[in-house]
Amino acid sequence: MTSFYQKEALGRVVQKALEKNPDDAWALARQGELLLREGKRDEALKSLRRSYGLLADDGTRTLLVSTLLAALEDDFAANRELVAEVENLIDRPDQRTAFRQRMALGLKEIGDLPASFEFFLKIIDDGENQSRQSVGTAPEMHEVEEGLQVRSERWISAQLLQLLRDANPQQRRDMDAAVEARLEAAITDGSIAALRQFNGVCGQHKPAPQARLSLPSG
Repeated sequence: MTSFYQKEALGRVVQKALEKNPDDAWALARQGELLLREGKRDEALKSLRRSYGLLADDGTRTLLVSTLLAALEDDFAANRELVAEVENLIDRPDQRTAFRQRMALGLKEIGDLPASFEFFLKIIDDGENQSRQSVGTAPEMHEVEEGLQVRSERWISAQLLQLLRDANPQQRRDMDAAVEARLEAAITDGSIAALRQFNGVCGQHKPAPQARLSLPSG
């Protein structure tokens, strides 16, 4: 009940502010929030875009990014025209990873397996960079569904395995070649952590046995 009255009160404030000044960036952003609460995403995006165009506020940018990503998650094929917009708004590593995950899954859904594979490789790069910067921290987790999380490398591994199964022979050869190039780079780098991560996410690819042989025994 309290939330309802807070929403009603905010709605009145927003309405008065916009009556006084239709270009009030703060009021437009709040209008966008209220519309999102009502499930009116398309209308909310109009208000948020207009607000951000008037004032490049970080909070509005974050809300725009999350709203656009939600639209891509709901129906990637129908909302694919939003990709360039959201990509240009991203300014944080976590947003970039979320965007790449959505792209990888969306492209997989519409059958563009090579493009999906490329985005999964970028997600792996994100994980490698995070690992280098966060040595000793808990492994990154991925939320599969509400209340259920798995290690990100296991989620990526499962997705890549599905891509391999669905790909045609030429696509599989191209994917294995790209993975082999990454393995060679990891061996050249000499990083045990990089080899272990490679084995964790690419263990089902043909080059994987070489990665396991390159790891120290014991």
